[in-house]
Amino acid sequence: MRFADREEAAALLAERLAAYRGQHPLVLGVPRGAVPMAVVIANALGGDLDVVLVRKLRAPGQHELAIGAVDEAGTIVRGRLFEIASEAYIGAEVRASSTRCAGGANSTPGRDRRTTPPAAS
Repeated sequence: MRFADREEAAALLAERLAAYRGQHPLVLGVPRGAVPMAVVIANALGGDLDVVLVRKLRAPGQHELAIGAVDEAGTIVRGRLFEIASEAYIGAEVRASSTRCAGGANSTPGRDRRTTPPAAS
């Protein structure tokens, strides 16, 4: 399915999540594109908005290629190409990404940083 833009995709997703209206859901967005979508969804559902900080796990020798991601708490999400890297490489990449992550390991998504999203324009 193709969308005109991220706003349209978010509005359509919010429609599919309509069962959560009135339940004050917490909508999490990932920086670099998904936060504006999360704003649309949070507004449509009457929920709170928060941001989850993640860092790309870079492929060995091709640092622009993502093989996974690591969040503020150190949780790793494996991408399709994750297995091309050794366990030692992944460990080093996670340690390196943790020094680049602004939230640090003691930050918990969805806690103590809830904000009410701005009204849709």
